[in-house]
Amino acid sequence: MKNTQKIIAMLVLVAMVASGFSLLPTTQSKKSMPEGIMAVPNNSLENTGYLHTDGIDCASVEEPVPELYMEPTVDVSYAEISNELTDSAYEGITGIGGAPDLVVKSISVSPSDPTAYQTITIYATIINYGDVTASGFSVEFKSQYGTANISLGTVWVDNLEPEASTTVYKTTNKLGPGYHIINVVADSANGIPESNEKNNVKSMTQWFKAPDLVVESTWIVDTYGSTTTTITSGQPFKVYTKVKNAGDASTSATFYTKLYVDGQLYGTKTTSGLSVGSSFSFYASVPYVSEVGSHTVRVVVDTTYAVSEANKATGTYIGTGESNNAPTITFQVVKAKWTVLMYYDGDN
Repeated sequence: MKNTQKIIAMLVLVAMVASGFSLLPTTQSKKSMPEGIMAVPNNSLENTGYLHTDGIDCASVEEPVPELYMEPTVDVSYAEISNELTDSAYEGITGIGGAPDLVVKSISVSPSDPTAYQTITIYATIINYGDVTASGFSVEFKSQYGTANISLGTVWVDNLEPEASTTVYKTTNKLGPGYHIINVVADSANGIPESNEKNNVKSMTQWFKAPDLVVESTWIVDTYGSTTTTITSGQPFKVYTKVKNAGDASTSATFYTKLYVDGQLYGTKTTSGLSVGSSFSFYASVPYVSEVGSHTVRVVVDTTYAVSEANKATGTYIGTGESNNAPTITFQVVKAKWTVLMYYDGDN
């Protein structure tokens, strides 16, 4: 009978080991078990049914019952971890091994404070964080300008060994006034299988200096030489305006400024070039306005868009300065208090 019990116990033991179970004495402290392991408590086993194995004396009921627990089988993959990361956190994370991992480490522009359409050089440093050489890949340079995407060309890199870096560059004069978001893409053709495909792009925002032609002020002078916003019906007056280059770059272009009263053109000023901070004034004579009520004066500077402009105050997306070139003011016309009538007698 005792031999039969031993055989049964050995068969049970073999089955448990094959299923991933191990046997430990109940005298083992639970604190010493690996974290995350689930054990079967002692009181879940009946004292009358012991597992009999060689080396374990089952004759005494005082003998501890073996405790069962599962071996740890937790396997946390890189994919499970990376799913919780935002795109900005991918730089420097190499992911799975056995592949290159190309990262755009930095971008710079020379000169660092360019003007619109100036010839510049964009530098980008590429590093291979992987453990395999990247053999032959392209690096693309481009600029986002408002809703437009401007391609600046690509550069070819023959190979890049693990932990090595290289600096590539592109020269261009395509970038106009205001803000540009410059993007550099490593392995732009997706020709290199990488351990992490989500860290190949880096961006920087660059301001390109430009003129900003603004109508600084507009005012009306009546027939008596007084500045006013009220004109008497039938009397002549003059409209003055002052235009300034409020940008951070000069212009050498020839541009036109036009002055309108109630939509009718009364004066044009031609200007050839205007340096940063400089201004000019001019006026137009208006013979009279008869209709009583509200009227408008509109001044438009650079009517043919000869000057490429930028203005940081208009926002950080493009920064175009073309939205502040045509302000409108209003003035009032009132009835005359008296009228002089003159006639000639044919006899005199």
